Amino acid sequence: FKSSQVGVYLATLAFEFKQNTQPTTRPFHIVRFIEVEYRTKLAALLGPTEPFKPLRLNILEPENCNVDEGVPPEG
Repeated sequence: FKSSQVGVYLATLAFEFKQNTQPTTRPFHIVRFIEVEYRTKLAALLGPTEPFKPLRLNILEPENCNVDEGVPPEG
């Protein structure tokens, strides 16, 4: 792959197979989706050194939670 522009390129690659010995057979297809990323050496040097890990927020749940059964309102 050669490109003059930096970026991500997507392509669909399709193969068609058909048996030549029996003309009544139907062809079948195999389709694959490929992606190519072209970036400069500087972009590779400035890229991340580890996979991204999102920050987990510690949400505190109330430890003692009492639910009192009540009487439903009228109407």
